[in-house]
Amino acid sequence: MKLQPALVFGSHMVLQRREPIIVWGKAAADDTITVQLGSDTAAAAVRRGSWKVSLPAREADTGLRMTIRSAKTGEEITYTDIAIGEVWLAGGQSNMEFLLKYDIEAPALIPAANDPLLRFFDYPEVSSPIAQQLGRYEDYGFWRSWNPDDAPWFSAVGYYFAAQLRRALDVPVGILGCNWGGTMACTWISRQTLESDPVFRPILERYDEEKAQLSWQTYLNTHLAAVTADPAHMRAFTDIMMMGGGAKELMQLLPPKPDDAPPAPPVMLRGPFSENAPGCLYDNMLTQVAPYGIRGVIWYQGESDEQSGYEAFYDATLRALRSDWNKLWGKELPLLQVMLAPFDHWMMVKANHYYDLRAQQMKLAAAEPGVYLANIMDHGCEDNIHPRQKRPAGERLSLLARKYIYGEDILADAPTMRSVEWSEGRAVVHFDHAEGLHCTGEDIACIELLSQGAPVAFTAAIEGQTMVLSGQDIVPGAMKLKFAWQNYCIVNCCNAAGLPVCPFIAEG
Repeated sequence: MKLQPALVFGSHMVLQRREPIIVWGKAAADDTITVQLGSDTAAAAVRRGSWKVSLPAREADTGLRMTIRSAKTGEEITYTDIAIGEVWLAGGQSNMEFLLKYDIEAPALIPAANDPLLRFFDYPEVSSPIAQQLGRYEDYGFWRSWNPDDAPWFSAVGYYFAAQLRRALDVPVGILGCNWGGTMACTWISRQTLESDPVFRPILERYDEEKAQLSWQTYLNTHLAAVTADPAHMRAFTDIMMMGGGAKELMQLLPPKPDDAPPAPPVMLRGPFSENAPGCLYDNMLTQVAPYGIRGVIWYQGESDEQSGYEAFYDATLRALRSDWNKLWGKELPLLQVMLAPFDHWMMVKANHYYDLRAQQMKLAAAEPGVYLANIMDHGCEDNIHPRQKRPAGERLSLLARKYIYGEDILADAPTMRSVEWSEGRAVVHFDHAEGLHCTGEDIACIELLSQGAPVAFTAAIEGQTMVLSGQDIVPGAMKLKFAWQNYCIVNCCNAAGLPVCPFIAEG
């Protein structure tokens, strides 16, 4: 076996500052591997084909060289242009995967990209050992820098997040992309954890039912065709999907294949090699990047859980996910999540209970130390599940990191309903984080006021840090106030930091 460091290591990488630097990989039995970073050196014996060393923590730095040597074979691998700074893992599904080239600001940003200390690594989408060995992943698996050639391949949310941190911290920043479009959260959780909690029984039972329908040889052939297909076919497909195209457009705009090209792989049934198999991406992707040094996790996911009917226990799902990830990294990782954007329908997808999943996101952030929520209820698209304006998501995640992880004294949280004061003809909503509360339109949008289930007439206005509703039919004891409690609505009431009011329901 040749000396093989883990894929995440390479030239131009960013290593996490102020923490021991763990480097690992594979090599032949009875070998000893030495890793040198600058003047620091560490060595480890190979055990069962694997090795791991720990180098001393460092402060922010640039221009370093790492050399990895095999005592048995004499092999030597050298990585250059290494930086030490802040590293964050960008996880989730397609809205995190969403490349900068699809972003609405891409035409202006890409030609001007010029920051060699802002970097991005995108781990290949690997769902099986077969894919790991035979998959065609030439677009992924190496470190890119913020320049016009590499910029289109950055996660858009990851870029906006990292760019803000670069300005605020003035150290190198790296984003480690480990995500896959259309995936449920359960695929990023270990199978052991899923099996240990009855709340996840519906997920496992559905998977077992679908798996039982498989013809194994057909399934294996389908998977092999998928992982060895020409990446250009997937690029063309993804381009149309991410730019908001529809099914008809997909059929019309996909480039024709040459006569001798292999057929496009059919849609796969759920099975052990599916990216949505419970625990699959935990095993085949996440464990391949852990324990690479990271400060924390930014997370944009939930659409697939809502479509699958798993929104009611999404808080438990993310709690289990975070617990597993903390064990992999051996420390408490802050989890900065993006609230699902306003959305109604797109192609064959129809939003059903986005408001319930958002409620679970808010519930988790309120109850779990180290979990935070970036609200983008003022930026969404009714007929596109992929909003093309990713700056709000990325920069609001960075506000949370700057306040809660790096200690800046800034307004980073969206206004959250604290209480409602009911009286005859009046309801006063009190908020936390409501400094500079204001409305950007003539009327406050997204409010519903009901009395015994029927809508009632009212007016609403901002008064200081409160929202005041007035109406002769407001009678305490029979009212329900719903704010932004819809799949799609655009919130136009925000605080001084431009952060929109969070959805809420109040009765009184």
